[in-house]
Amino acid sequence: MINSRIKKVFRYLIADDENFSLENKLFISSIAIGLVICILGSIINLILSTSLVAVLIPLLLSGMLLILLYYIRAKKIIEPFILPVNIVAILGISTVWVFNGGINGANILPAFVILILALITVSDKTKPYILVLFLSTNIFINLIQYFRPDLIISFPTETDRWIDSLLTLIYSSLLIFFIIRFIHKHYTIKRLRAEENENKFRILYDNSPDMYISVSPVDATILTCNQTLLKNLGYAKEEVIGKSVFGMYHEDSLDEIKKTFQQFVETGKVKNKELIIKRKDGSKIYVSINTEAVRDENQKILYSISSWRDISEQKKAEQALKHSEEKYGKIIETTSKGFCLLDNSGKIIDVNPAYCEYSGYSKNELREMYISDLEISENAEEVELHIKNIIQNGHDRFETTHKRKNKTIFPVEIETSYLPLNNGLFIAFITDITERKHTEQVLKESEKQLLQLNTDKDTFISILAHDLQNPFNALIGFSDMLMNNLHSIETNELGKYLAAINTVTHQTYNLFEDLLIWTKSQSGKLPFEPKKINFHEICAEIITAMSFQANVKKIKLNFVETEKIILFVDINMFKTILRNLVANAIKFTHENGSVVILANRNDDEATITVSDNGVGIEKENQMKLWNLAQQFTTKGTAKESGTGFGLMLCKEFIEKHGGKIWVESEVGKGSDFKFTLPNIYN
Repeated sequence: MINSRIKKVFRYLIADDENFSLENKLFISSIAIGLVICILGSIINLILSTSLVAVLIPLLLSGMLLILLYYIRAKKIIEPFILPVNIVAILGISTVWVFNGGINGANILPAFVILILALITVSDKTKPYILVLFLSTNIFINLIQYFRPDLIISFPTETDRWIDSLLTLIYSSLLIFFIIRFIHKHYTIKRLRAEENENKFRILYDNSPDMYISVSPVDATILTCNQTLLKNLGYAKEEVIGKSVFGMYHEDSLDEIKKTFQQFVETGKVKNKELIIKRKDGSKIYVSINTEAVRDENQKILYSISSWRDISEQKKAEQALKHSEEKYGKIIETTSKGFCLLDNSGKIIDVNPAYCEYSGYSKNELREMYISDLEISENAEEVELHIKNIIQNGHDRFETTHKRKNKTIFPVEIETSYLPLNNGLFIAFITDITERKHTEQVLKESEKQLLQLNTDKDTFISILAHDLQNPFNALIGFSDMLMNNLHSIETNELGKYLAAINTVTHQTYNLFEDLLIWTKSQSGKLPFEPKKINFHEICAEIITAMSFQANVKKIKLNFVETEKIILFVDINMFKTILRNLVANAIKFTHENGSVVILANRNDDEATITVSDNGVGIEKENQMKLWNLAQQFTTKGTAKESGTGFGLMLCKEFIEKHGGKIWVESEVGKGSDFKFTLPNIYN
């Protein structure tokens, strides 16, 4: 247990398990052993009662070595101490000679041990200076010993000198033994590791996928090669070693290989040179050659190490690609689809005229750009991720958005494929789908309008069915009562019933007439034939036609024309517009009220107003008048019913003429329905 711990401490002190160089390990071990020897030397000198200096110097050295060992082991600082420690050791042993009996056969032995350690541990440039220092100190001490022996402190007795010499001889011999054992041990370890590494290298060398060959720069003879080369070319080793390397190359490459060999002799290297070698049977192998020179201390080339990488498959692929380019180049150049060739980073290598036309860039401008420079839908990181996905799947098809040189954008569809050539290439066919996207948008809008029309139709039918029920109920009620009481009813009362039936009949007929006109308009069967008409004449005709309804409620009908107005309209549509607006005005005007038709004109249109002093319309309900889906109808002042359909018909006909309609109303004060139509000056 104790022995194991001592060994562990000793291994730590000499850094046996640390990753230091062999020289540094020897230096550290020497310091540790020197520390032990200095302590023992002080004890021996104290026992032998030599001079006080001979006792103190080893103790002082012990302290210095202990501090030094701390910095080396704890702080990992070693290189700065190597030279100073060796110098101090040589000077220290010289000082010991002066104070410990001078130089003799025994005590010079530690000096040679120190010299050996110094020459092993210091750099090559410093070794001569260490040797000069050692010889100088030896000569200097010998001169002192010869000319001034009185300065040398001798031992008290010859017995003491003999014992000191014996002990010095013993520990010096042990130290030499230790150095030799240390060096032999580590040399053996390194040799075994070197042999192991050499075996590993040989296995890797012989089984490498690339062919390796070493050539003499003097006569171009082959010095060695690996098994891959022999296997690929079909030779035995003895058929290759010692032969000229030029015999390995195909006749098609001889001129090029001579230039390459001369380049190697001049520069010592060859990089990625493509040449042709030949098998034993004469067939070709395309190779990429990389060569490095191995030099001696004087930088003279000793031999070359070359790797030959078989690129025959790559050459076949390149030739196939070249053939494809020649075959399909004209198609790509003339196709209406955009074409881009990209490298594995997304940089544009080539484009066709179609994509130049799409983007507005020239071919040279695009060749300086990356595909991410044209992208709108994706940023550079997303484009890079997209590229990785395409590499994994081999192909992709997707829609995105590109930008032109003039900063406008356009939608595109991209079909791309990945080719594992030259570190990866992408072929992309790009189609401008602006027209398709426009068509899709139109279809979406049409679908939306169709859905709205279906909704409006369902609403309209529902409203119409409900509102037609009321007049027919009235007609049936009045006619049943007349049938049942025909002989007993008085003449005055009979007139009232007949008047009511007449009013309901006219209202229902007008509704059916509007419905018939609207149906023709929706189906495209209603003719639109605008022509010049005199507003005054048409207005007078409408007032005459509506006078019966107005007289029932004692409402005055008037029209005001500030100047003669000639309209350019479809006469039937215009009559329908005016008739509906006047009918609505009568409906919502109280007895003894008035309805006025006003007309004035400006540059190219006339503004016509149908004004009443009736009930008016609340602000929040005014916009509902023009939307059939938001049915808004109220009873007239005489409880007249309606569908609101007439106003919708008016709006449609006015807009067909390029005009517009709106209402200005205040509750309790009446409403002004205004619309514009094109007019013509006389």
